[in-house]
Amino acid sequence: MGGRRSGPGRAAGRRRRGGGGLRPAGRPDPPGLRLRAVRKVRPDHPRGGHGLPAPLGAEPLRRRRRRPDAGKVDGGDPGGGGGLVQTKLDAPFGTLDANEQKFVATIREHGWFSTHILEEDGLPGFSFTTGFWLEQRFPEIILFSIPRHDRHEILWDLYRDILDGDLPPIGAPAPLLGQHPGVLMPVARKNYAEHLGWCMWFYQGEDFPCLQLFWPDRWGRFPWEEGCDPEVVELQPNLTDTPWR
Repeated sequence: MGGRRSGPGRAAGRRRRGGGGLRPAGRPDPPGLRLRAVRKVRPDHPRGGHGLPAPLGAEPLRRRRRRPDAGKVDGGDPGGGGGLVQTKLDAPFGTLDANEQKFVATIREHGWFSTHILEEDGLPGFSFTTGFWLEQRFPEIILFSIPRHDRHEILWDLYRDILDGDLPPIGAPAPLLGQHPGVLMPVARKNYAEHLGWCMWFYQGEDFPCLQLFWPDRWGRFPWEEGCDPEVVELQPNLTDTPWR
């Protein structure tokens, strides 16, 4: 990221980078999940891999229907604050470095950006969105340990569902991982700085909500449930305010 610290990821060095997410040794998918066979595929929506715009020549993404209240936060909302959301879309383009320009240009083009963080020093890889809250008034989403390409596809599917008005539930199991169940839970603000550096840079602070998408073990048990596979628990750090045990 050049010499200027604009989008710190986890532990400062965990910034936006390419590469794959965590693959448990000898397993193509995390324990109990085989996502590739069941992931939703929508050929009418080109994909811009690694959070970048779709390749040249691809059919343009359909026009986004921005929610009427997008970009505004009311006092009772988890985004807090009130009034208009100030983001780096408002920053003079010349004040941004090349990576920052690419970041905001992608959000202008596609409505959101997917940041991918590598597995590092025993910490699981993860991906998170930036732009869901601004464009669709739905919280940003963070997802751990599923291979990077699958994380990106899952987040794309969720964005398209939200765009269509099919809002995923919060706090209850739903088919959010292809046909596999997932659960969205609110991320505690105390965990933002360690994991959501680019979101904080874009929104110029912590004034946005975020949800963590959890996936179950092969028996359908989530990390907070009794008997869940310990490996599945370890692969998904708990960023919520509620202790699991």
